Amino acid sequence: MNRLALVILAATLLALFQPAAAQESRLGLFDTLKLKNFHPESRLQVPAHTVLRARYPVIDAHSHNYLEGEDIQRWVKMMKESNVRKVVLLSGGYGEQLEKMIEDYLGKYPEHFQVWARIDDRDIDSRDYPKRAAESVRRAFEMGARGLGEYKDMGWGWGGDKENGIKGVNIDDPRWDLALETAGELGMPVSIHVGDMEDCYYPLTAGSELGTSGAAWNVFGKKGILPRAKILATRNHALAKHPNTTFIGCHVGNMSHDLNELGRLLDIYPNFYVDISARAWDLGRQPFTARRFFIRYQDRILFGTDLGPSEQMYRGWFRLLETEDEFFRVPNAAWWMNYGLNLPDEVLRKVYYLNATRLFHDMDSGAW
Repeated sequence: MNRLALVILAATLLALFQPAAAQESRLGLFDTLKLKNFHPESRLQVPAHTVLRARYPVIDAHSHNYLEGEDIQRWVKMMKESNVRKVVLLSGGYGEQLEKMIEDYLGKYPEHFQVWARIDDRDIDSRDYPKRAAESVRRAFEMGARGLGEYKDMGWGWGGDKENGIKGVNIDDPRWDLALETAGELGMPVSIHVGDMEDCYYPLTAGSELGTSGAAWNVFGKKGILPRAKILATRNHALAKHPNTTFIGCHVGNMSHDLNELGRLLDIYPNFYVDISARAWDLGRQPFTARRFFIRYQDRILFGTDLGPSEQMYRGWFRLLETEDEFFRVPNAAWWMNYGLNLPDEVLRKVYYLNATRLFHDMDSGAW
């Protein structure tokens, strides 16, 4: 091949590869940017509102003992500024743990907090366990706890011993029948986290809906985890078995992806309620469906956060529920943007505080 032919061949090859190279270079930063580091900022120009205080008093029906000591006073100050009158703490445990939490929160700030307990989960296979579990409920009430929870079961059950392969207690387990009946007799609602986000029960792929937001909670393929349908069946069985006990499904009952099905369950089980904690990101992406759901089931929905105390967190929730703002970030947001629900005033009152004052002990007193 002569020199001219070589030059022509080189030029031809360069021309063939140039479009791909040029196209790749136009992506710039995005050639190497990791998905977990992609946080787009909207250029959309639409009305935006900062809601500093809730329009009506608020009872946060789902929180935990995030702070200790003098830091609790900072939380109380934050609550006052945000119009949050009372917070339910679902981390009380039992025995000494419950006693300490009651001392830390109710001992100093009884007007601002309510503490719930957990059913004793020690030695669940012992013969006397059902009676001991029920006794732990009655003892917790005498100590000052006013509800039970958060019971959490993503498929393994509550308690047990994973290292030794001892499965925990599902919410419909006969060993808890007496304890749940005792809760009903005492008027202690039971906060239950049964199942989890729908995407957590599918394999992690490039098409996983929640992306990095849900990866940490994914249980697909983990040993000993019940299929999601069977986990939810334990919840339904418990609701039917204990009609005199009030159950509150955390996180929109972990069914925020299917509000029509959740509505069907609320119609079937009058003792079933839901809190909206940690699901602003799911409610805010379906504003029309979610708004209809809130209006129809306004007597069955409780406000909750579960995100740790901060002014920004509270304000984000109020913006979601009270405004019709478009395309904004909510607390604990997933990768998509959200839209305000602009709930009617009568619905806001019920969700914010009236439903809780009706269902919970000791809510008509305190920081009102």
